[in-house]
Amino acid sequence: MAEMLSLLLTVAASFAPQEPQLPQLPAVTIGNGGALQRYVDFHTQFDRPGFCAVVGTLEKLKETKQRERLKDPAPLGSGGARVVLSGGQYFKSIVRTEVVPRAVFAGATKGNVEIECELQVYRTADGSEHWQTRTPEHCAIEEGTLALFVLVPGPGGRKQQLLNMIPFDAQADAGASPQDRFVDAMHDFVAINKRVHDLEAGIAAVTGARDDVSLQKAKQALTDLLAATVDLHQPEQRTLLQSRAGPFEQKARELLAKKPADKPAEKPAGDGK
Repeated sequence: MAEMLSLLLTVAASFAPQEPQLPQLPAVTIGNGGALQRYVDFHTQFDRPGFCAVVGTLEKLKETKQRERLKDPAPLGSGGARVVLSGGQYFKSIVRTEVVPRAVFAGATKGNVEIECELQVYRTADGSEHWQTRTPEHCAIEEGTLALFVLVPGPGGRKQQLLNMIPFDAQADAGASPQDRFVDAMHDFVAINKRVHDLEAGIAAVTGARDDVSLQKAKQALTDLLAATVDLHQPEQRTLLQSRAGPFEQKARELLAKKPADKPAEKPAGDGK
């Protein structure tokens, strides 16, 4: 009888309403495929005044405005594991917090970096909440999060606004000193973005040159850039560097190898008779 009762309870439980479960965010695998999935392209931001890329941890998140209901929420999770859950409520929230810098790879900062960002909040029926960024990466975010933060000044040039974020993942950065491995990986991601930015700018300088002096100067600068070695802290990121910067390097070499067009012959003086 006890076994029959247990079986009935198990069957009944399987048909009972289930509380929506938050998705398990996918672990990033170490290796080239994982790096490509994790990499974020922000090379066009380097010329923006006040731009910075910093690895650090978040202080307490403080909501600054009343939440707004979201009618078109982004899926929860990131990468290949994104789901839209029903049974709860979605909100947009504006929060302020500070990043305690651990390493600054672009731009300049003085002490903690105060930022403002827009988050999506999912509240389940039991009141628990899942917070994630509304940046393209849709990263889970909370106090103490270690991540690479890509920031630009907000309106008026005061608080920094979050453009992109790559969070630390203990499985992706497994091994001795995982947080140090993460910092090294983020150094390389910023260096690769900077390489793409510099190549794109160098190519534009050559194609946009208006006179011979400017053209020769731009070509020499692009030649020097191609000869420069990108400083990577993790050798395994060389494949990622090649996949992102390789097409620009190829275009630069083709541009430098291209022979200048012959100048049109000057017309003879007078009426040409």
